[in-house]
Amino acid sequence: MNDRLADLGDSLPSWAMDDEGQGDVETGFTENIPVAVATPISTGNSNSKSTWATNNPEDFDFQPTSAEENVKEGEQKQYMDAFFRDVDSIKTDIEHITNVTKRIGDIHEESMLSVSENREKELSQEVRGMIVETNRKAKNTKTLLKVLKDETSKLDKDKTLQSSDLRVRENLCNTLTRKFIDEMKLYQNSQQDYKTGIKKKASRQIKTIKE
Repeated sequence: MNDRLADLGDSLPSWAMDDEGQGDVETGFTENIPVAVATPISTGNSNSKSTWATNNPEDFDFQPTSAEENVKEGEQKQYMDAFFRDVDSIKTDIEHITNVTKRIGDIHEESMLSVSENREKELSQEVRGMIVETNRKAKNTKTLLKVLKDETSKLDKDKTLQSSDLRVRENLCNTLTRKFIDEMKLYQNSQQDYKTGIKKKASRQIKTIKE
């Protein structure tokens, strides 16, 4: 899936690219806090060493305490809460891309019918402003999707989350990645259609003047 995201990197038309960089992504996750409590076990032999002095690990029974379990559950909740916040952010940006794609299509139609040079300039400025903002959001979304996928793989490897939480993360990452790629293709096509339409209209106007 990352390969499909990478394919989008150079596909934006050069005329539509902005020069600003993308922001860093902060996840706000905490470090694991391992807790282990050793409970000595009596050997029942009055002549043996005290259990607290033995070096034999089998003489101790390590059992998770309720405090340890609460810490683990709290960490898992923090991971998932942060994940869902990032998911909401990605959904918002994808929705923005969808809305901009529709708006560019509407501007394209209006530009083809407009006979006012001033109005055409206004529409062109609006398109350029939307493209700069949307390109920035698209870069941030692409980066965040990769961060979430890498984090999910690490959490799976470290056995930090329950299998059910891991499945939720993997499914949402895959679904959002596919949606993002589909919307980006439509967005890029709308830009290209708008640019092509403007060029054709300009050519017709020049041809009319020459005649």
